[in-house]
Amino acid sequence: MSRVLGSSVSSEKQQIPVAVVFIYLCAMAINGFDATVVVPVLPAIADDFAVSAESLGSIEWSFLVASAVVLPAAAWLTHWQGTSRIFCWCLAGLSIGLVLSACAPNTELLVGARLVQGASSGILVPVGLALMYKDATGEDRLRIARWTLVPLTIAPMLGPVVGGVVAEHWGWRWIFGALALLSVCVWAAAYTVLPQQTTAGNGIKPQLDIPGLTLLAVGTGTLTLVAPLMGESIQSQGLLSWRLLVLVGAALIGAIALLACIKRSLGASHPILALEVFRSPLYRFSVLAISTASLALSGFLFFLPLLLSAQGHSLQSIGVTMFPETLGLLVGGQIMMRLNHKLGARRTMLAGFIVALAALIPLVVVPLPLVVVGLLLLIFGVGLSQPVLLGQAAAFNDIAPEQTEDATTLFIVVRTVLSAWGVVLVMSLIHAQPYALASEPSYSVAIALGILIVVAGLCVLALPAHTWQEATSATPYEETE
Repeated sequence: MSRVLGSSVSSEKQQIPVAVVFIYLCAMAINGFDATVVVPVLPAIADDFAVSAESLGSIEWSFLVASAVVLPAAAWLTHWQGTSRIFCWCLAGLSIGLVLSACAPNTELLVGARLVQGASSGILVPVGLALMYKDATGEDRLRIARWTLVPLTIAPMLGPVVGGVVAEHWGWRWIFGALALLSVCVWAAAYTVLPQQTTAGNGIKPQLDIPGLTLLAVGTGTLTLVAPLMGESIQSQGLLSWRLLVLVGAALIGAIALLACIKRSLGASHPILALEVFRSPLYRFSVLAISTASLALSGFLFFLPLLLSAQGHSLQSIGVTMFPETLGLLVGGQIMMRLNHKLGARRTMLAGFIVALAALIPLVVVPLPLVVVGLLLLIFGVGLSQPVLLGQAAAFNDIAPEQTEDATTLFIVVRTVLSAWGVVLVMSLIHAQPYALASEPSYSVAIALGILIVVAGLCVLALPAHTWQEATSATPYEETE
């Protein structure tokens, strides 16, 4: 008999084979690596194609655009063909895109290949999460969340480093070639191990709300992609520029499209946005807490390197100093279950927010030696990992198995959109101050980020302790009449 995750649970539907978990982790590692590997190899690609490195920005943006635009379709695709089959399709699409990238004879085909990779990646993440969380117990979800930290944190961090080394010694095409080989192997394993059901439900193909999907894709894609452009515009041209005005207009269009999609989904018989999952208080407050914390995290991780650079530190020393935050996430993931058993889920989550806030404030407002900065970043990572991991595990406890794909898609959409705006928040606060970014304390940034973390903590306090604890235990979901 094969080993299973959460084997202490007697019910067969809660048993997750270790092979399935391993396939998922490998897929997330390849996906994370692929998302960050391009930037450092752009000069090598430019030399190969005899173009300027500045003209190759579309290679990076094509991946992000495709990923954001197709993300909303993930839930409908799984209802149509089943979670396992769509997961395999995404791995196949990622493999094809990587092969095309390795063989691309010009920038146009390389951009097209990155579009294929981005589209596959955008669907792979929520579908993979649904594959792991459907029918899983709270303890299973905690283990999955803890193990997922490794590929989700290490792979994106190693992408630029390994990509630069490979491009320098063997050529940039070898990066995509090696990733393609790994992706094909993971696809073959997934196709062999995962059940390839034709449909997810009763065999009836679900109706696709094309207008709703279009509105959601426009809203999600625009709000996700406009945010970094607005941050860049504010950083280079300040708060008063025509470019920023155009981007604000694009953001308003995206927000209107998203609101229109929400309104349509509330009255549609087959909505593209399954908002009924928000009826679960656990899901609602978990998504709000994690997304708000992600907004604060993205703003903080964007601001701190700017602050350290303005204080005269080199880029290399800043890069080394930022690494402990990732290490803190990994350490926090390893101690999370022990703290949950000892303190309880809600106390652990609240303590994590308090620790993260206590580490963040001095980093933002007090000039510190880099050694102290690294230590505080380690503490910050350990603290923030607790509510994020426990909240993600608890969010899906009251979600029926047939709604898991809708819930994971909405979860990724909300978190992605909100976290993208951390850069805009920070840059707006910086340029609204009467001085340029330097070594002066940035109290406005500290207050804003602190408020976001407090709001996330209030979301945790909105539910009683026993509710959080039951959602992170081995008790399976039971549908009530």
